[in-house]
Amino acid sequence: MNKKNSVRTQTPALSFFRTMPKLVLLLALGSFTIGALGCSSDSEEKSGQEKTASQATQPAGGNTDKKSASQETDSNLSIEKWNAYIALTNETYNIYFKMVETYLIAFGQGEKPTEPKHNNDRIDFNNSTLNTGNLEKAIDKTLEVAAQNPDDFDRIATEAAKALKEQLPLLVKLGKYSRNKGYIDDKGALAIELHPQIIKNFPIVDASFGQLDKAIGEQEKQRQAEDLKHLKAEGMEISATALELYIAATDIQKYMSEKEVTRDNFRKVIKLEELRKLYDKLPPLMANLEKLSTNLEQVKKEGLRESDPTSFLDSAGDFKVEVASLIEVLEKSSGGASTSSLPQQIANNYNRLVNSYNRDIAH
Repeated sequence: MNKKNSVRTQTPALSFFRTMPKLVLLLALGSFTIGALGCSSDSEEKSGQEKTASQATQPAGGNTDKKSASQETDSNLSIEKWNAYIALTNETYNIYFKMVETYLIAFGQGEKPTEPKHNNDRIDFNNSTLNTGNLEKAIDKTLEVAAQNPDDFDRIATEAAKALKEQLPLLVKLGKYSRNKGYIDDKGALAIELHPQIIKNFPIVDASFGQLDKAIGEQEKQRQAEDLKHLKAEGMEISATALELYIAATDIQKYMSEKEVTRDNFRKVIKLEELRKLYDKLPPLMANLEKLSTNLEQVKKEGLRESDPTSFLDSAGDFKVEVASLIEVLEKSSGGASTSSLPQQIANNYNRLVNSYNRDIAH
């Protein structure tokens, strides 16, 4: 069975909107999409597995024609580039943007920093943001593969990687500063010193990754259409339906993102009939996938484990429930503080759905 492309996830938490020169930090549903291989550490292994499988299907006797070999090489390079750019985007949002986000919460977004009220915890980065080594590897890999037969997509990725590479010394310094709790020693003096550099350089990185994000989105849409066509042609009904379900969920998340939905404005910016139209695609797809998944011979044919479709359906079900809850709140025009977290809960469950798709269906 041919390996299916991994899909991407969107940042579920704090996001930066492009309203410069003043940075606007909002506690909101993510406005960016963020690259995610189901398990990013497995991407190279998966790529290698695909290459091995492809080689295994070649005719015996070494009579493969040169054109086919060339096409296979181009295909492998395309997959390698795709995985590299997805990994770069993923690491960037998980490390650079979260690091800057944490800093700005502490010191503000103006030209001059404000004194943090609590020096002992306001700029303590999450441990997951401190591994700049993975980010550096993602940058280097992007620059390496993007230089091979570059097109416009590759040039956009290169610009983003270069913009971020210039920020690595700053990230390393901030990471070490947090890890060693230097902010307790100097009461945040180093962070305040770095403030002008952070404020100046963020718009550059933000703009370059905005372009990359857009390019990845366009590429993904094309890849999804190709994947879906191929899966249906090969009789891979379960995988095709799962992909359609993923796309339907992504359309909802994209709608929320484009509307810049927050916990404060969701009643004003969401149009109930638009959200309802997107939501109505979910139930029949889930019902069809559940029915198809009872055919264990088909499950085996598609290289899936018996539990894989069920696991993905569970994640899709959690996402569906949160969207349904939001629709219910909008229809009743009521709800208190607990309902204001629904946009964030939808984003969180969307992330889980994507991770489940990559782990359980696209493996």
